[in-house]
Amino acid sequence: MGTDIMGTVEVRNPFHDPKWSWSEPWTPCMNVSLLVRWPLYCAYGCLFGVRNYQDWKPIAPQRGLPEDVSQQVRNDFDEAAAIDGAVGGETWVGWDELKDLDMSVTAPVSGVLIQTWSDGCGTEWTVHDTWPEKVGRSPLGPSPVGAPFGKWQVGEVTYEFKKLDRRHVLGPGTGWDKAFDVLRALAAIHGDDGVRLVVGFVG
Repeated sequence: MGTDIMGTVEVRNPFHDPKWSWSEPWTPCMNVSLLVRWPLYCAYGCLFGVRNYQDWKPIAPQRGLPEDVSQQVRNDFDEAAAIDGAVGGETWVGWDELKDLDMSVTAPVSGVLIQTWSDGCGTEWTVHDTWPEKVGRSPLGPSPVGAPFGKWQVGEVTYEFKKLDRRHVLGPGTGWDKAFDVLRALAAIHGDDGVRLVVGFVG
């Protein structure tokens, strides 16, 4: 069974007045599914510690829902959990924590091996101390431990051994770069500390 992300982007309510009981400090802005359209476990692990197969030191793991989360978002999570017992892992992260993220931080693995066919299709493996069995021996060395990063060709297949850093899982082409663009635009209106992701996971 796979794992999907769920949740909401919240922004600080500019019209909040604590004198009124119905006034909430945060308000829902958009569903996370509009920003992140497919599962990417390496990003889940890097950001939230979920499906953390690459042993990232996550940025915002297992914080639960914010104490001042909007009632609508709280209700959404309660209703989802009532329907599906696999809902959990609630946490949140503010744009002020993400905006200056050091994208050069690496996961504690040897690297990532990317296999690309001539038609552009491909796959990738997180590499620890041995090359994937399907790949066999690499010309870069008998073991990925200490091997230089680089490329090699086998017929119509190109292999690239790269450093596994945050840029690889959150940067251009991952989908999360576009999500960050939206958060950045919202922060220009509501402030860096006035935008946050409130998320949970299914599966």
